Amino acid sequence: MSDDIVTRLRKQEVGKYNALLWDEAADEIERLRAELVRKADELAATIRELRKVEAERDEARREICEMLERDAGFAAQRQANSRGWDCFKEEK
Repeated sequence: MSDDIVTRLRKQEVGKYNALLWDEAADEIERLRAELVRKADELAATIRELRKVEAERDEARREICEMLERDAGFAAQRQANSRGWDCFKEEK
């Protein structure tokens, strides 16, 4: 990107001492950007894993509800609702 702050810092016409400080600032910005990308990737992976675990949990709840209704004669939907489960909702 031509208007990138790192590019602008590195192109500045300043004294030798200031150039070193500005290079350090540019290096730190690049390090922080790389860290941000790495953290975003980790977060995306965590979200994918969470969705997988939630789907497994929901499937287990549906199986329990079906078992209760089939084997025990309980009002499975009422039992599920009392636990806050949504195992009778249609799949999205």
